[in-house]
Amino acid sequence: MRVPMLFLATTAVAFAYEVDTHGSMTQAAFQRSVLVADPAVYQRLGFDRLDAKRAFDMPDEIECVQNGTVPRRDAYADPNGSWPGLALDSDIRFRCPNGFEQRIMPPPFSGRISAGALGTTPQLRFESWLMRGAIREDDLTANNYADPRDAPESGPWGDTNRPTRHFYSPVTNTSDAALTQNGLPWALGEVDPFASSPVVDASRDNHFSYADAVRSFHAALTYREPGAVSDVNAREDAAARMAFWASTLKSLGHSAHLLQDMAQPQHVRGERHNYVCRGVLMLGNQDIPNRTYENFSNFRVTDNYNRQVIAAGGSSLYIATNACEEKKWLDLFEEAGVPVPPAITPFTTSSYRIPTFSLARKFYTTRAASDTTVIENLP
Repeated sequence: MRVPMLFLATTAVAFAYEVDTHGSMTQAAFQRSVLVADPAVYQRLGFDRLDAKRAFDMPDEIECVQNGTVPRRDAYADPNGSWPGLALDSDIRFRCPNGFEQRIMPPPFSGRISAGALGTTPQLRFESWLMRGAIREDDLTANNYADPRDAPESGPWGDTNRPTRHFYSPVTNTSDAALTQNGLPWALGEVDPFASSPVVDASRDNHFSYADAVRSFHAALTYREPGAVSDVNAREDAAARMAFWASTLKSLGHSAHLLQDMAQPQHVRGERHNYVCRGVLMLGNQDIPNRTYENFSNFRVTDNYNRQVIAAGGSSLYIATNACEEKKWLDLFEEAGVPVPPAITPFTTSSYRIPTFSLARKFYTTRAASDTTVIENLP
């Protein structure tokens, strides 16, 4: 499973980068990954046999049913955290892609402009499953959305405020932030990532961790219902394997999101930096220096999306997580008579060597278990 994780290395509250930014970063990560740069890797993993335009399609199945107990078309698997077995029983639910995820993807994938060569279902392409996971990693409980209509569908095993697990200091080996939890066990799905033989946390709330990506990958390659083979269960086995493939990519998208967050200085230092326009979470809004970086990053992403839409003859539909804040920026740029946002030469990674590590944990931190967690004792 080490090879598929390499794409993550190119990605450069409680709230982290906004979900639009995470979707954009994950698409860029895929384009720079070994899966694109080295077609032999893509082929060796068996992905070349899939239809890239609708990677995990099951055309003979009926349309997806949310939280169903059998796999349907375009479904992905969401097993109980304990994964007691691989039988298609009450410990596994099959969930469906939805419009919440698609509308946040870059314009060719979201449907705001023609998808062209991407196909008629761009939101179901191979790379879209990575973006889907990156987008859904910031899910909150329904009551924490200022507008309930913004909330995605609930999961079968209960919901949690995922962003509170997105902080990790490799110096102290903690989240370093009040009311948050260490992001490393959450990302890897392990009780103690520094143990000599790490074990999967059976009671974890994150069912799309790196451990889940590994388990789903294995199931996608090997799943078969026990008992005699028949036409009926062979067809269901094939559908289940496709759903596990989808879960593999979606889980890696969640992992990419966490790597992106853990490379953001405020997530390393445990600094709160959230800002929302409405709702009870406004009480935790931070001051301008603390809250601006991620908001302005998302402002640039969504503005770029709109430019693509307008250039393609579409109508501008400004998408912003914190529209009240960003409206002020738009007014300031308009008053100054400068482009929105100001033109800046983009940072590129085309010549940056894709890092490789011996352990999945080392994508997040290279600290050793014996390293000090006391800042004053650092060399």
